[in-house]
Amino acid sequence: MKTENTAKFIESMKASSSYLFVGADETRAEEYINDIICAKKIRPEEVTVIRPEVKNGKNKYISVEQARGLVHDINITPSGPLRFAAVAGAERMNDQAANTLLKSLEEPPSHALLVLFTSSDNMLATIKSRCKVLYAWELDQKVSGETVDILDKYFFEQVKLVEKAAKEEGTADLLSEILSAARIKMLSAPTLKNAEFVKACEATRKKISQNANARVQIENLLLKYKGH
Repeated sequence: MKTENTAKFIESMKASSSYLFVGADETRAEEYINDIICAKKIRPEEVTVIRPEVKNGKNKYISVEQARGLVHDINITPSGPLRFAAVAGAERMNDQAANTLLKSLEEPPSHALLVLFTSSDNMLATIKSRCKVLYAWELDQKVSGETVDILDKYFFEQVKLVEKAAKEEGTADLLSEILSAARIKMLSAPTLKNAEFVKACEATRKKISQNANARVQIENLLLKYKGH
């Protein structure tokens, strides 16, 4: 769900630049990537995205081979105005992969937009120093702030919001706002309970994408927050 803040920032993004979005997990990174592609009208053949992969049954990570492929792609002159490359789950790059990207992050080709997404703020200083750093929870907030405080409302007020969203086919937007509010709370108070609630929000979104009843799932989620 693209908020006004996000839309304005994407509009301001320029070629020959590199960006680091902090606080964007892999699911949110994919949403940002789609927003950027649509807003900038980038052709599919001029998009390169690398993501963590499972290697030899071990934990997912981004390899040096993937990083080299990205560097190769962004140096190809596009037929359109812009070539776009993204790294989703950048915190899972191994050291070799991270080092492979340093020169491209510092001096992207004049036709290239290079964006990294990470769920944590623990990226290497050498990466952060070469990028314009953005915090996803700031972009995710609606300018009006109408529902940023939804988690602090009484449950009967939350139910009314859910009912209204269901009638207006806006449950996906409402859930995105709940997730944004949950992330903001986790970052201001990084407790285990707040972190677990963020995961519960993401699990709820997955259930709804698999055709679970959105209204019921969101109400259950909000009840879970009241009891956490």
